[in-house]
Amino acid sequence: MVEGEPLVITWTVADGPPDAVVRVHLDNDHHGIPAYAECEAPSADGQLTVPASIVEKMIDVGGSGIGTYVENAYLLRFTRSVQPHDPGCVAVYSSSEAWLYVETVLR
Repeated sequence: MVEGEPLVITWTVADGPPDAVVRVHLDNDHHGIPAYAECEAPSADGQLTVPASIVEKMIDVGGSGIGTYVENAYLLRFTRSVQPHDPGCVAVYSSSEAWLYVETVLR
């Protein structure tokens, strides 16, 4: 994550449902600071761009003096659907998660 630039995150596109979504979660949970960002893209895209304006906010609130601007980061791939069923419906949610390491470069 470079200060002033968008953060581009890429992944290998996996076989699966065409409506699968990837969510990227970034947070600065330094002793209770409630700063986080979540962005989503279709899994088939293979990448997601976090806008520079969000990168700047994450850096601003994450400067705790310990040199970690994004403390926790993960990528979550998921699908969800609702199927009719007598007498109502069944919701199905499937996901897999991978932790990311985000190094911050200040300018």
